[in-house]
Amino acid sequence: HYSNLIYAYLLSFSISEEDAIRLLPLSDEYAVKPLTKACGFTITQTYYKQRKGRRPGNINSDITVRNLVIADKYEFKDLQEMCIEELVKSDNPYSGKLVSENKELSEFMKRQVLERKLEKLNMALVRERRMRTEEARQKAAKATKSGRNEISLRR
Repeated sequence: HYSNLIYAYLLSFSISEEDAIRLLPLSDEYAVKPLTKACGFTITQTYYKQRKGRRPGNINSDITVRNLVIADKYEFKDLQEMCIEELVKSDNPYSGKLVSENKELSEFMKRQVLERKLEKLNMALVRERRMRTEEARQKAAKATKSGRNEISLRR
C-alpha cells in the first residue's frame, strides 16, 4: 500500500509543525492513522514547548484557537486540554469571542471552553464576595468593640 510507504518514508525525518499541519488533511483523507498520530504528536509537542516556562494564558489567543481547531477536528485530546486551559486562563478579553465566532470549531468544543471560562469567573466572584463579607464583618466587629470602649470610658 503506497500510503504506508509514504508514512514510513516521512517518519525517517522529523517533521515541522508547519508540515504536520499541511499533512493532516491528507493523512485523514487517505486514512493513514499512524501519520495522523505523528502529526498530532508534533503539533502537540510544539505547542507544549511554546507554553513551557510561561504562565498559562500568555500565548497568543489566535495561535491557541488555531491549535484548538486542529485538536477538535482530529480529536487530539492532550492538545485540546492545553488549548482550553490556555484560553480559560488568558487575560485577553476577546478570547471567548474568538472561540464563539470560530466557524471551524464544533459547538461541543465552544461550549467546553466557554463553560470553563464562566466557571473561572464565577469562582472569582465567589472569592470577591467572601473578601467583602469578611471586610464588612471585621469593620462591624471593630465598630462594636470601639462602641463598648466608649461606654466603659464614660462610666
